[in-house]
Amino acid sequence: MGNPCVRLLHYVWETKFKKLRSNLKAWARENALKEKNKKIELQKKLENWSKEKENLQHIEQEHALEKEIFLELYKQNRQVEEEIRQKTRCLWLKVGDKNTAFFHNNLKIRRVGNQIYKIQVEGQEIKEMEEIKKTAHNY
Repeated sequence: MGNPCVRLLHYVWETKFKKLRSNLKAWARENALKEKNKKIELQKKLENWSKEKENLQHIEQEHALEKEIFLELYKQNRQVEEEIRQKTRCLWLKVGDKNTAFFHNNLKIRRVGNQIYKIQVEGQEIKEMEEIKKTAHNY
């Protein structure tokens, strides 16, 4: 069933792609965690700053610091919204809508639609996931 060199080459590429995929997933998880922690840290800074501001006189440096914190928090929120918008492929929505329930529901619908539950090969219906994988691989 085909040239052994070609099968070996396919196997090597498949193995490399699997490793790449797992590394990308780990990197994405780590990066998302860093971004979430950064957002939480910025929110805490802003909260602490608001508490301190009540006790202090306003000077220009303090006002600039407050503005900088607000700007960073704004950037973090926009980044999260843009990431979710891209995952859902709803390009008609503007960033900033923050309809996160809508985005997440749309993403769930896409994921369900991308799954294969059964296939039909030569008149025979296959429903077992392992059998589907084997049949696709052999094809």
